[in-house]
Amino acid sequence: MSYYFHVKKSASLTFYNPNGEVSDLVVTNQTVIRVAWGWDVFGLPTHTFTGIVLNVSKSEVAGKETVTLNCEDYMYVLKSVPIINSPFYDGMVAVYAIQDLAERGGALTFEKDWEEEEDYFLPSGYAFSSPKMRFNSSQNLLDCILEMTKRFEAYVYFDAAGKFHINKLPGGLFSAPTSDPVAEFTSDMIAGGPINTILEERTVDISFESTLNAISILTVDRNTRNAIIYAKTAAGAEDHLVFLKPYLYNQPAFGELDAARAWAEEFALRAFFPILTTTFKTTGFLLVNPMEFITVDGQMFRVMSVKRSFTADSNDMNCSYECEWLATGTTT
Repeated sequence: MSYYFHVKKSASLTFYNPNGEVSDLVVTNQTVIRVAWGWDVFGLPTHTFTGIVLNVSKSEVAGKETVTLNCEDYMYVLKSVPIINSPFYDGMVAVYAIQDLAERGGALTFEKDWEEEEDYFLPSGYAFSSPKMRFNSSQNLLDCILEMTKRFEAYVYFDAAGKFHINKLPGGLFSAPTSDPVAEFTSDMIAGGPINTILEERTVDISFESTLNAISILTVDRNTRNAIIYAKTAAGAEDHLVFLKPYLYNQPAFGELDAARAWAEEFALRAFFPILTTTFKTTGFLLVNPMEFITVDGQMFRVMSVKRSFTADSNDMNCSYECEWLATGTTT
């Protein structure tokens, strides 16, 4: 499951538990668990999940004793550990600050999934009297990390082996992707084949709850200290609402009209459109991860959630997807 700036994985596993053999391994102390599906050409399983057991549930039916383990990945650890004696992260390269926070939560391996010459630097406050990037002990490590990642549109996740990663959002929060979609799904069984064909129902929803049709920015000229007000409104086909719904933003750091105008133009490309969501199910296990782009019946979507399910009783393997993107063709 994805929340734009981090990906969280969970697993629910049910095992045959004769004579308590499985449950005895996990009921005394919390356990780290790794899950793998199938085997590759070398006879080795492909790992899909590493995490910790949160709770154990036993079911006793004569001849069919089972135990169910509910697990989450190491994001649960970051969410559970408060930050104590937070250092000042003012002016640091954001990636290094996030690495420090992850290591405080026990992450042993940190990997940055992109290469570029320019790094994002965190803002700075006023010396030691009013630091901008020092966190309160009431915040947990994940809160601190997300406060940083949202500033430069990155996201964090633990991979199948339990390694901590940071990556840039493909295409930004709601910008056009710069690469081809990783998969194409279709309702046409002939075109989709056994893996990429949508099974049963596909739902499509359009939400106007976050849609705006006016943006007003207040800033201050860095040279003259005069107030600058810039406004942008949706006109004609851009306006998808039946009433005026403005967004007011006070940001002195813009410092000039051109910067305020550029920010408003970019923000309007996201905020002036409703959100389109779709859900569907396919068979088999195609390797698609949250935050990646796919097409569904020819339309672009970002994957927000993937649920993989294997039912041994029926030998059923399927994936359920939740996706969203901008409904750029929607009018009112």
